[in-house]
Formats: sequence, structure tokens, C-alpha cells
Amino acid sequence: MTNSDTIPVRPEEAFDKSRLEAYLKGQLDGSDNSLAVRQFGGGKANLTYLLDYGEREYVLRRPPLGPVAPTAHDMAREHKVLSVLHENFPYAPQALHFCDDQEIIGVPFFIMDRKVGVVIRTTLPENFEQMTNGPGLISAQLINVLAEFHQVDYGKLGLGNLGKPEGFVQRQVEGWKKRWDKAKHENLPAVEQIYNWLSDNI
Repeated sequence: MTNSDTIPVRPEEAFDKSRLEAYLKGQLDGSDNSLAVRQFGGGKANLTYLLDYGEREYVLRRPPLGPVAPTAHDMAREHKVLSVLHENFPYAPQALHFCDDQEIIGVPFFIMDRKVGVVIRTTLPENFEQMTNGPGLISAQLINVLAEFHQVDYGKLGLGNLGKPEGFVQRQVEGWKKRWDKAKHENLPAVEQIYNWLSDNI
């Protein structure tokens, strides 16, 4: 197993490993083995940790530190989606366990399978750097996978009552425009053109 994409757990984001280990014992494949915990250092919102049992690896996901808006970072909702999404979208990890007992690590959390892949941040992976059109290939694949994701019939997965799907795209576009209007410091005609096109073609 590789830990090259993880870091030691940051002290301010640590939890009681022994309590978590005792709680999970026997609940996941391999969880009778001793547990090692590391942290995924990237990301800007929810905190994620690698749970390494030697033969099996899992990912623990929890809300960020500090005050959290009531409807944001809902671990139960994320668990519900990821527990079934993998059935029709193989890129998604499978959520395996949800815990709302805050005595364990201090907040609700869920555990999912680990999907090992390449995380692109500020530099291209070496194999893509050597390609003539590496960035183009990555961008095309991103769009293709997003399109595949949006073809998932969430109703058949039992997620039809999750949120308010009717008018969602329109609300998103309007929200983007409002946030842009509040934050902009110069006029960019392209933004208005994109907004108008999206509004006319939803």
C-alpha cells in the first residue's frame, strides 16, 4: 500500500485513534488488525484520513473544524449518496459505514472504500507531461466522466427525495451570477455572455 499522497495527521486535526480502532473492530473487512492513521493533506473543506489495516485501506471523512452551517457538510447525506452511487457510477467510492456518535471522534463521520488514482494539483503527472496534448486529454476525460455522472438515474438509486431536483440547474446559474456580481472588480463581457447563454439554454 502506498502512503505517498498522505501526511502525518496534523495535531490540530487529530482524534483519539484508539477509541476509533476499538469502535470499528469487526465492523469492516480487516478491522481486526491494528490500525494506522494518516491524513490526506489536500482539499479545502471536509477532512479525510487514511485508515490502514495493512491488508485493507479505507478513507474516513468528517466535517471541517469550526462552526459549520446546518445544511453543509452533512455526513449522513454524503453517506447515503455514496452508499448507492457506485452501483451506476464505478468511479465513486462505496460508503460502508456511518457514525453519528460524537463520542467516537467528536463529530459525525463516515467510512468509504479507498479509490487510488492520480490527484492533479499544480503540476502535471510525469507521464502526461511527455504527451503532446496531455492537458487536452485530461480535460476531455474530465468532461466525459462528468457527462457520464450526469446520466446516472438517481431516482432508481433511491435518491429521488434528496434535495430539490426541480429547477436545480436554474438555481445554480442564478447563484453563480449573484456571487459574481457581488465579487467582481472589473467588467468581463464574457461572463455576461456565458450567463445569458446558460439562462437561454437550460
